Amino acid sequence: MQGLSFHGSFTPKGCGYSIDTHVVTAAAGSQFGKINDQASLRNLTVVGGGAETVGIGGYLTGGGHSALSATYGLAVDQVLEMEIVTPGGEILTVNECQNEDLFWAMRGGGGSTFGVLTSVTLKAFPSTPFATAKFFLSTPTASEAYWDVIAYILSQYPSLSTQGIAGYPIILPNFTNSALNITTPVAGFGGLFFIPLLSPSNTSASLTTTIANLFADATAPYPLQFEFSIIPEIYPDFYSWYKNHNGPLDAGYNILVGSRLLDVKALTANLTALKEAFKRFTPPGSISGPFLVSGKGVWDAVPRGGSNSVNPAWRTALVHSSESFLSTITRAPPQSPYLGGRWQRMKQDLGPGGNQPQLANTKTSH
Repeated sequence: MQGLSFHGSFTPKGCGYSIDTHVVTAAAGSQFGKINDQASLRNLTVVGGGAETVGIGGYLTGGGHSALSATYGLAVDQVLEMEIVTPGGEILTVNECQNEDLFWAMRGGGGSTFGVLTSVTLKAFPSTPFATAKFFLSTPTASEAYWDVIAYILSQYPSLSTQGIAGYPIILPNFTNSALNITTPVAGFGGLFFIPLLSPSNTSASLTTTIANLFADATAPYPLQFEFSIIPEIYPDFYSWYKNHNGPLDAGYNILVGSRLLDVKALTANLTALKEAFKRFTPPGSISGPFLVSGKGVWDAVPRGGSNSVNPAWRTALVHSSESFLSTITRAPPQSPYLGGRWQRMKQDLGPGGNQPQLANTKTSH
């Protein structure tokens, strides 16, 4: 099912009033590459998936974090209305005025759990310039100094978030890259920080200076042991960056992935504990991504109808931290489609959380 339509306001079916916001209504087969492209032609931006092949169904019904979530909230926070087909074959409109329990449950409670999504209407936002800072910090080995620096940088995430900065950094304890002429392994920390330029105080220069100062402060106790580079870029809008930097678009990697949501206390209360946690979280042969994708936009979000069923931990989390490493497992053990044990627990941690009882009641009633 394909199809997109854009409007300058929206009247939810059965509500009798209009919501004064730009919207896009997308059929269930729509992918974010096309949605973002068409939105940009109208000088609009949407909160969407990190790759252009991401579809709206599972992404939205699971919550949906984005490079823009720290500013605007999770993708599911932007939902104004859905059309679904129930297990009984009914075609229902769900919004804040009708089928309110399903409207709550479908926004974060899991894909196809309560019905099959056929279309959705989302808020869209006026486009704004977008600044990025590509960076790489390195030292010869993953020494104690390396992990001290990592912990310090992570402890400063709340300060970055207060300034509107988000990012996709990656911890790389044993990194080589022939394209970058890094042929001898180094312990690295690389990736991207970025910020939508919504305020006069936020500029490409301010972003670069903030990150440079952070890295200088982090490495100051270890003179001549670290080096770093920062490459700033500025784009006329989010899509101008996204169209050449989304992805990856391929599939089939033989890796295991797990993740955690971390709040401000987890990042700042005890730097020694934080350091040891990330050392364990990033064992030899793996990488981890302490992604700064939450913040004020997620914390202060007011979804239509008052709330949604996304894991409540998102409303205090700052970081979605992901771990991945190559696996020799070619088939999942029969006891669990999530590789059992540790991986199943990780899935539960990032699922509906404390909303589980209400979701179960909603499912039973339908």
